[in-house]
Amino acid sequence: LSFTISAIFSLVFKSKKPIYLTMLLLLSAAILNTIIIKKPALKKNEKEFSHPTVVQNLQKMIKHETIKSNIDLNDQVREAYMNELKQLFPTVFKEMELRLVSRSFLLHYKYETDPQKPFLIMCHSDVVDATGDWTNPPFSGVVKDNKIYGRGTFDTKGSLCAMLQAAEDLFSQKKLTRSFYIFSSFDEETTHVGAPEVVEYFKKENIILDFVLDEGGAIIDPPFPGLKHRCAMIALAEKGQMTIKFTATSNGGHSSQPPRITPLSTLAKLVLVTPKMFTNRVHPITLQTFKSIAPYMKFPLRFILGNGWLFKPLVKLVLLINSTSAAMLRTTNVFTIAQAGTEFNVVPREASMVANFRFGLHQDYNESKCLMEKVCKKLNVKMDVISGCKNSKIATTGEKYKFLTKTIDKVFGDVIITPYFALGGTDARFFGDVCDNVYRFIPLSVSTDQLLRMHGIDENIDVSTLMQAVEFYKEIILGQNKQ
Repeated sequence: LSFTISAIFSLVFKSKKPIYLTMLLLLSAAILNTIIIKKPALKKNEKEFSHPTVVQNLQKMIKHETIKSNIDLNDQVREAYMNELKQLFPTVFKEMELRLVSRSFLLHYKYETDPQKPFLIMCHSDVVDATGDWTNPPFSGVVKDNKIYGRGTFDTKGSLCAMLQAAEDLFSQKKLTRSFYIFSSFDEETTHVGAPEVVEYFKKENIILDFVLDEGGAIIDPPFPGLKHRCAMIALAEKGQMTIKFTATSNGGHSSQPPRITPLSTLAKLVLVTPKMFTNRVHPITLQTFKSIAPYMKFPLRFILGNGWLFKPLVKLVLLINSTSAAMLRTTNVFTIAQAGTEFNVVPREASMVANFRFGLHQDYNESKCLMEKVCKKLNVKMDVISGCKNSKIATTGEKYKFLTKTIDKVFGDVIITPYFALGGTDARFFGDVCDNVYRFIPLSVSTDQLLRMHGIDENIDVSTLMQAVEFYKEIILGQNKQ
């Protein structure tokens, strides 16, 4: 705005001095901001937490193969898992009302004299398949080198076990004076039926939640070059998505006399032009991410990232370096399925491809869909939306967010706490209709290698971080008691 005003003055008075002066003032402000920017001290929590039964409980939970395909085909898998939970956490199921909603379960503790809105903590129980050559059987829960191995340890039976263990301990100590819910779905990895049905139940009962805490962020290795501290990533929002099937047709023909345009050549054009339809934009949440980590960076990144308000073009260039960070700028798309002819010498009469889109926060479902409809109309391609959902609501960074950051700092200590928005999808996105404070963070500290194994081979977490997770959920529940 300052630069625009100075440019107008320059045109009116035919002098470049206002522009130079404005540039100098803005640069001076950025330098001053870099010099005075505060670097909060990070103190490692040396306390070692001990919860002897939680490791055994997680091992037993892992042994239940709640794979998405098993849940779809066999309700006995879910029933056996629920019976196991009742045995592992008897006080929780005694003190909390159990409600089975479609493919999910909801536990509710109501403290009669609590005037506040209830809060909800959640993580899903279903897991993805465990193919490949695992070092240890994927559903054994083997403990080796102080790590627990098994499908779901990180995504997300580990954190679910920790929150149930925390509630079990607190109920046994009779310390709870706050109404709250624990929720877990069996279809987060697939159809997302359970979470919406629970939200509909809340709407029907006129229940508004104080805050919601789900998966979507964790404590990870330094995510940027030059950063030495681990980061606790709290997702304030998540991208919406859309899956589209594109179909092109022709009269077919023999490969010896191919037409100039074929279904496959048309779809090839579509593949090439689709990424060009979406713009890059640095979202305010991304600027807040960089503002949080900038004090711990060295020059020049500290100067650039700490003044994102001035250096947005440079921030954009930094993010475009790799595909992961570039996804924070734009709507992404990838073509994942293709079908066409079956004979090598016959031009197919029809070809189709399926693509998955994840929306940038500035180009939501409707705009992205409209852009693709224009492209398809120009190329004469049929477009069918298979599924889709809008971007989630953006959570607030007020009282509840500050309470969450204080709890992370108390339990983990030596980590940079920063907001961001999640690139993947979670059950949390459905709860925006009944809560303004929906956060995505599980209290598990994982290395880059452990993070990459989330849906891969040898998924695992450290025993020590499972202990921290129990303590974290205790602090969350007890902290709400105090409030």
